[in-house]
Amino acid sequence: MAMWKQLAMGFALNLIASAIVDKLAGRNPALVLFALGILIIAIVAIFGRKTTGAGASPAEPVRSNSSTNNADSFKQSLENVGNPHVETHVHFPLPPPSASTQTDPLREETKPNIQFVRTRNIRVTQGDAHGRILVEAVREIDSHNPQAAVACFRNTPLESVTVPDAYKAHAQISYRDRAGNEIDDVPRGYWLDPYGDSATLALSDTRCLILMLMLHSGVLGALYQDGYKEFRVGQISTIEVLIISKNSILLRERFELMDDNDSVDVSRLPQ
Repeated sequence: MAMWKQLAMGFALNLIASAIVDKLAGRNPALVLFALGILIIAIVAIFGRKTTGAGASPAEPVRSNSSTNNADSFKQSLENVGNPHVETHVHFPLPPPSASTQTDPLREETKPNIQFVRTRNIRVTQGDAHGRILVEAVREIDSHNPQAAVACFRNTPLESVTVPDAYKAHAQISYRDRAGNEIDDVPRGYWLDPYGDSATLALSDTRCLILMLMLHSGVLGALYQDGYKEFRVGQISTIEVLIISKNSILLRERFELMDDNDSVDVSRLPQ
């Protein structure tokens, strides 16, 4: 309320109080003072309503722009500061989140790109005096050594992608009959060059996996630990290979086994 209104109201209340005192004392001006005080209060009330109505601003249309609404809210909050009849809340517009605070979704780690290259029929021979290592036999004198059906795989480069090495990759090999039933399996097949049950394939490296050996006439063998798992000729129809590294499957391939005429070979089956 403006200062003049407060003074007028105070003066009117004093007049009414004086009129009450005069009335009690029996003096004649009591009625006049009382009426004058009521009149002043009425004038102040009427004038105050008109001032409030004239000062009110028409409602503005709603704006859809969020930044405009924030600015209008901030401006209105400043205008209300100091008004005892309006509860004031000052809202400062929040800046947009910075790029550093925005987290990117988790991206899957790039895996080695192991791809099938080819199959081969080779002969293998002992690579040490103890017979614990097999290597490819390349001399004519080694023609009596066991035949081996092998499948070769490569860690193939990709454009615009960094392909990691495949560390200590191992091959799980399953042997199945013509109906697709599993006859047996080898948890960790053996690789050549160097010989072992695991292989590290750096980028562009090619390594060959021994799938089956022709031990002697009518007997097949799958390398297992320090020995063989033996099968009859014609018992195995397909071979399934899973190449695994860091508990993740890098490649799954299926091969058809051909073991007639005292020879052993494999061919890749379509996916």
